[in-house]
Amino acid sequence: IPSFTATNTTTAPITGTITVTPSAAGCAGTPVTFTITVNPTPTVAAVANQSLCNGSATTAVTFAGTVPGTVFTWTNSNTGIGLAASGAGNIPSFTATNTTSAAITGTITVTPNFSNGGITCSGTPITFTITVLPLPNITFTNAPPRVCLTDTVVTLTATPAGGTWSGPGVVGNTFSATLAGTGVKTLSYTVTNGGCTDTKTVLITVNDCIDRHNVFATSIRIWPNPNTGRFNIRFLTDLYKEFTMDIIDADGHVLYNRTFGSLLYGSIIPINVSNAAAGTYFIRLYNKQDRATFKFVINTH
Repeated sequence: IPSFTATNTTTAPITGTITVTPSAAGCAGTPVTFTITVNPTPTVAAVANQSLCNGSATTAVTFAGTVPGTVFTWTNSNTGIGLAASGAGNIPSFTATNTTSAAITGTITVTPNFSNGGITCSGTPITFTITVLPLPNITFTNAPPRVCLTDTVVTLTATPAGGTWSGPGVVGNTFSATLAGTGVKTLSYTVTNGGCTDTKTVLITVNDCIDRHNVFATSIRIWPNPNTGRFNIRFLTDLYKEFTMDIIDADGHVLYNRTFGSLLYGSIIPINVSNAAAGTYFIRLYNKQDRATFKFVINTH
């Protein structure tokens, strides 16, 4: 019997029994028998590719084939996705990982194996992929850690742009300390980038800052003083938003009168009375709630 290609088109082992009879000079000897067993070729069904975001659970993979008793072994080209380099049997759900800023892919190669009679037969391998997309790398670019209760509205910004802000005191992409009230406030930013959505939080502490309640006597800074008639007034209170200013010489004459409105804490008001002679002058500030007087000196121009 010359060598031949064994075949088995079924899904189970098949056996052929060969009976050999010797003969010489017309006389037959005692026959002998032997068997040739041909195992089936195992198969593995195709598996769908998966694409998901970092931190998500994969879909469990169950391998199937036409030959009962098939053992499926597999290898993984990229352990960075959260799956071991190799294994046998089905792949249970696992948490997909991606610590990079770009998509990563693991290629899983699955080989079907069938063992019988001390022989292991391997079928044609299949491959499928698991791609893990990175989550957005959220960075806060304008979220102050501390603000005062009477501060102006803060425009909140973060990257990647286009996300949604939420939390106490948040209106659109702005934060109002007045609306939020005092205390530690947790703000959230949610953004979708490349098909993956992530949320990151930031803390803003709102304080009822004592210095924001200054009366005129403690809320005004004049510099330089002495000066040449050109100087600045810094307004350090949130109690008032407007005042009227008189600049008076030593004889009580009003040299300058002006009303300022829509003032904010920290507003700087430039003053120019450089046409006044050298000497001592007084600034009188007043509105419906308060008044105060300050002295300044004009040196020789």
